[in-house]
Amino acid sequence: MIHEQHFSHTFQQKGWTKTEIQNTLRILKKAEEKKHPTLLLLENNLFWIALMKSFIANLFATIITIPLILYFEGRTLYVILAILGLSFGIILHSVAKQIENLQTKHHATVFLFFPITLIIKFRIILHISEQFAHYLQLPTPQHPILIMLAYTLPYLCPYTILLLEEKKWIA
Repeated sequence: MIHEQHFSHTFQQKGWTKTEIQNTLRILKKAEEKKHPTLLLLENNLFWIALMKSFIANLFATIITIPLILYFEGRTLYVILAILGLSFGIILHSVAKQIENLQTKHHATVFLFFPITLIIKFRIILHISEQFAHYLQLPTPQHPILIMLAYTLPYLCPYTILLLEEKKWIA
């Protein structure tokens, strides 16, 4: 899928003539038309595949937090969760940056999907942590909202920076 306006604008900024831009776009269109159907299917679903992989990686990350939530408390816990969130956020950032044809709707999906799923996952994880704490006769985790925010906000920071750098907030 060729986004003519995007390419035209980019080429104009680099000082290309209208003829050079038109020839290049014509060549790109021909190449697009000759793509194998399987390749087109993969390209169209690459975003969703990457999104699901990121979701699964995040699920494992939130499961890893159970012992951390039970063992650490206060600032130490928040710093560890922030480091974990930032680490997985950088992974999401690098995946999103490598996918060439992301559109505003894709970025909006990521920006809405991940905070919502993270909040849901952390509510479940906190509930499980409370059950473990009760079973092991440990103090229950405090401040569930702070625990969720300590992971979620750093997680979204690298992706937010990517959106601001590429000005993807506006279509």
